[in-house]
Amino acid sequence: MDVGEELGRLLRLAGRTSSEVDVLREEVAALHDCLASAGLVSSERYQAQKHRRLFAAIRRKHPPTLDRTLADALQTRELVRAATGSAGLGALHALRASSRGVGATVAAVVESLWTSCVCICGGQCEGELLSGADCADLRAFGMAGDGRGPEAWETLPPMSCPRRCFAAAAVGGFLYVSGGGDGWQALNSAERFDPGTRAWAALPPMSERRVGAAAAGLDGRLFVCGGGRLDLRSAEMYIPTAEVWASLPPMLEQRWGVAAASMGRCLLAVGGRSGPYALSSVDRFDAAAGGWEPLPPMHHRRGGAAAVAVGHRLIVCGGSDASQDLSSVEQYDAAAKRWEVLPPMQHRRWGSTAVCYAGSIYVFGGSDAGRDLSSVERLQVDPPSAVLPDRAAWEALVPCLQAPRSLAAAAVLRAWA
Repeated sequence: MDVGEELGRLLRLAGRTSSEVDVLREEVAALHDCLASAGLVSSERYQAQKHRRLFAAIRRKHPPTLDRTLADALQTRELVRAATGSAGLGALHALRASSRGVGATVAAVVESLWTSCVCICGGQCEGELLSGADCADLRAFGMAGDGRGPEAWETLPPMSCPRRCFAAAAVGGFLYVSGGGDGWQALNSAERFDPGTRAWAALPPMSERRVGAAAAGLDGRLFVCGGGRLDLRSAEMYIPTAEVWASLPPMLEQRWGVAAASMGRCLLAVGGRSGPYALSSVDRFDAAAGGWEPLPPMHHRRGGAAAVAVGHRLIVCGGSDASQDLSSVEQYDAAAKRWEVLPPMQHRRWGSTAVCYAGSIYVFGGSDAGRDLSSVERLQVDPPSAVLPDRAAWEALVPCLQAPRSLAAAAVLRAWA
């Protein structure tokens, strides 16, 4: 037999076979499209099943010799942390989606790697405007004198510009900041910090330039009220899913240096200043009804106070009554519809910031008679019976802030342990 003729015959046979395979591939693809269009076959399930069959064939041809699986390996916390640090959270999510067994294992380990951290950004230190941000595990704070040092604080990437008297809140696991002043002008810019990637991203600007506004997260949206180059009644909300700002009905009063918190499906705007006067009034915005209504006024007039919601209670700390800075604290009980006096803080604080974690309020920094503070205080408020009717109820904590800081913002975020 002539070798050249046989080689030519085999090549022609291979060509016909390849053409037939191409025809069959097109027919299978057309059949798949028809079944998918009729809703009889899911494209995702089809591709997954094809992958399983191919993987099973490879396993039969090359049986595994290891007695451990990927799921077994991923039960090691250090390995998951190292892999995520190198490949990023996106790769971790893709790994979780690759297999039910692997996904369940990774989910359990990842949950143990997250912790609640307080993130503090912006503000001023002895007159110098700040763009920097720091975070600390809230479990790291303890009573003064127990030897804990400032190394508990971790420096984060800075914001795009310095900001003081700005609005900030946590929404959907991100920290949103908007407005404030950079020392030259009132700002309408906004940005968002992602604790997963540890990066800031610019957002569309607000419709108004706002200094001394306040913000709170509600129903997956960011609500911002008051502030302004002039005292404003206006309010607006940022919708992350649409990446747009939308106007809200105006508040009942102009408010600069206002505090805000969300309770249930409502936004509460507390105190602030209107012209030279500090306010004791409180406005509540019902997101379902779309309107504002007045609540009973506070016992004290307060501008530049800090406010947090704990269950059905709104707790307001410090501020200024336009004649002096305050250490007093009071809470609004939404069920009883009245204000109650709580133990005062150890320091007078104007322009401080506060968060709630594990039934306690943490208050950071602020200013006392023009002197910026680095101290941190804590008051246990949940259960309500834990609140003691004396000054000793507040605990001085360490670590303090890395430097004195006022007119900053803080929020609790989930971050790597």
